[in-house]
Amino acid sequence: MKYLHPTYARIWVRLLAALPVLLLVSGCVNDYDECPAPERGSEPVKLRFTIVTRTSASSAARQTRAADIAGDQTGIAAENYLNLAGHDIRFLLFDSDRKLLRDFTPDANLSLAAGDGGNYIVYTVKASIVEPYFANVATADTDFYIMVIANGRPHRMTALGLTPGTTTIEDVSGQLITFVQKTYIIVDPETGMRGGWTPSQPGMADGEYIPMAGLQHFTLLQGAFDGNGPEGFVELSPENGSKNINMLRALAKIEVIDKIGITGNFADAPEKRVNVEKAELFGRCATGTVLPDYAQWNRNGVLETQQVDAPTMASPMQYFPPTDDAGYPNWSSLIEFYEDIDARAARADGCPVFSAYVTEYSRAAISDRLPPYIRVTINDPDKPDSEQSKFYRIELASYNDKGKPDNQLSALLRNHIYRYEITYVNSQSSKARSALSPSGGGMPGSLGITMEKKVWGD
Repeated sequence: MKYLHPTYARIWVRLLAALPVLLLVSGCVNDYDECPAPERGSEPVKLRFTIVTRTSASSAARQTRAADIAGDQTGIAAENYLNLAGHDIRFLLFDSDRKLLRDFTPDANLSLAAGDGGNYIVYTVKASIVEPYFANVATADTDFYIMVIANGRPHRMTALGLTPGTTTIEDVSGQLITFVQKTYIIVDPETGMRGGWTPSQPGMADGEYIPMAGLQHFTLLQGAFDGNGPEGFVELSPENGSKNINMLRALAKIEVIDKIGITGNFADAPEKRVNVEKAELFGRCATGTVLPDYAQWNRNGVLETQQVDAPTMASPMQYFPPTDDAGYPNWSSLIEFYEDIDARAARADGCPVFSAYVTEYSRAAISDRLPPYIRVTINDPDKPDSEQSKFYRIELASYNDKGKPDNQLSALLRNHIYRYEITYVNSQSSKARSALSPSGGGMPGSLGITMEKKVWGD
């Protein structure tokens, strides 16, 4: 059984993997401002810096501040892409007091970004910026910050309130700029099977990509612009990665892996086996925040992109709770999983993977309402044709070494992957609906689960 995964998407991925990518910007790279031309007679400063959507495992940044956001889960091209083709990216410049100086955009005839190995991991930005603040560099070391916000428009990102000289980085974070969780379902016209939202393939101007944000502090040493010549750019991001702008995805990812009856590789699995037919998440927050809370990026005396350790909830928060009985769900709370061909290909065992992208979630924020859970549909090839496939409920919880649930998760965090591997099904539990409790007529322990939480980085 296959979820929708169009052929053109697979072809695009192959092309991107085979070719180095260079995107040239022929004009404004965002549609949020007027992109005014520099004033006559003004002298722009020329800066070059690097944006990364994950930190390379071999990068020397592992020994720097950038290591804080490093992960061990490879993002595919669509999960790493910043929508340059659609001009859905914004650059904000702040002074040493963290007050807004201005928006800025790269020069019209300069390359904005280069894909790394076709996976859109590393972006090199060149920008000529007319800003009087940088006159300070002639006489003193000068500190400043750059914030990057991308991919929010298709998710109905709310507008930023910006006033140069007044709005601070903390103010921008405190505005809790929101985006709307995608919940639509795609139906494969050939098979009739359903699948949830996935990011578009890179390069589509009207594509839908994962909202992201990043922040970095820079220092220009006194006289940094001396002797560079009219075409010279000052490099802000050294090769060790310590001053890259690290982007955090504003979504979390949940994976359900079908390892039922498989102890080795999927290729060695029996031809007829009990298997996962589909997966669904019931219980969702309607909106997420593009930026985390200010305190999440302002820790240990450093203000820059840092991996979060607590969720940032929208205000007001709208939560759609599930029903207690997985057999009679609240359909408005549904997020459909899709068959994740890329995640499956990345697994050494080749087992099927079902994935969903979700906003951050806080157990405390939903108070006494029922928390989200995953409903999996299990197909038994030996069941009579007249008998329907059974539902099983997986709680969003940690699991012990016996495959049994321990504690409900207190949160789902942005830029993290939550992975649930189903290792067996209790065939004696014919009406099982819960892996944690017998609510809904089910039987506890009906599924064997292993769970791991990973940073969604590289």
